[in-house]
Amino acid sequence: MSFFKYIRFLQNPNKTKAKASTPGPGIRLGDYCQNKQNIIKIIYQNNMKKLTFSLISIALLASTFFVNDCAAQSKETAPKQIANSDTSKLAIDFQAINLKGQPFHANSLKGKTVLLDFWAVWCAPCIAAFPTLKKLNQDLKKDNFEVVGVAVYSGTYKDVRQFVAKHNLDYKIVVGDDDLVEKFGVIGYPTYFLIGPDGKIHKKYVGEAKNLYSEVKKDVLGLQQNRRSK
Repeated sequence: MSFFKYIRFLQNPNKTKAKASTPGPGIRLGDYCQNKQNIIKIIYQNNMKKLTFSLISIALLASTFFVNDCAAQSKETAPKQIANSDTSKLAIDFQAINLKGQPFHANSLKGKTVLLDFWAVWCAPCIAAFPTLKKLNQDLKKDNFEVVGVAVYSGTYKDVRQFVAKHNLDYKIVVGDDDLVEKFGVIGYPTYFLIGPDGKIHKKYVGEAKNLYSEVKKDVLGLQQNRRSK
């Protein structure tokens, strides 16, 4: 079964005679990466009440089948949304929802070095990175650094708050929407943006990063050193 037939099965499990399966070999990676966000929305928004937790888990795992390949594509080509925009405004001029259900204004981050982490509750590499992100947030706090997690396609702020409490996350977490994902051109998870005190995006890290701690620390200290030398 092709991947998109599988998605149609998830939308109408009683009308489509099909078995759950992973994406077929005929799917084109470019098409999948281009439609990835819509696929995830279909799975998450349309089926939470209709499907069992096990089937939802299988579906979400299937939806991330090509995440590393999508991430590799994004490394090769910078998203047009970022390349053709004023990165200063792009990085700090957005709103999200905090875990109290209140608006979060990103311009409150101005003057800080920020690691913006786009993640989801169903993303295994995202969850695996939690300890590293906590350590970065703690160790570099003295350097006016902060980690801000942006949860997407993960339910309401209450759902995310419960998940965050379960994992004892002590850094700022907000809930983003489709527009925010599209604005930053995110196609794989996790995706991190290193934003300097000037509000500009200085570096992007995509996918599972084995040396995330050392890379981010080096880049943060480099930004701080460049700022002091000016």
